[in-house]
Amino acid sequence: MSKTLGDLSHAVLRYLFGNRCSQAAGLALATVSKVKLQIVNAISFSIAGVLYLKAATNEIVVAAAVQAANSTCYYVLCLNSAGTLSAVKGTDGGDIPAVTDETLCPIGVLKIVNAQAASATVTLGTTDLTTAGITTSFKDLAALPLTAADIGL
Repeated sequence: MSKTLGDLSHAVLRYLFGNRCSQAAGLALATVSKVKLQIVNAISFSIAGVLYLKAATNEIVVAAAVQAANSTCYYVLCLNSAGTLSAVKGTDGGDIPAVTDETLCPIGVLKIVNAQAASATVTLGTTDLTTAGITTSFKDLAALPLTAADIGL
């Protein structure tokens, strides 16, 4: 009898076992442009059980939908098989979002607290994340946690 990810009858289990990050990415704001992100460490990650390598990379543009003023939002940072970094945005005021795209491997979470003036929104990939009133926190992941509290965010 074969023992493969395909033998798992539930898609969630296939995703959790097959899509994982093997090392801490060292996610951070980019060194020059504070609207961009960086992966400080080279990492191995898997999608559907296939291993990939992502070199340390700086000045990565990652776009996401607008975050409301006076809100906290979690973004799951993911890589695809080509090594392209993307963000899955959660709901403003909500918890860490689920990643339903099986072609993505979660490598970390970005928490953005927007405490700027009442009408100031944040747009990942456009807004300077060092602007007064905006705070960011990163957490490297091997797999997606249940909640932000589970990983101390």
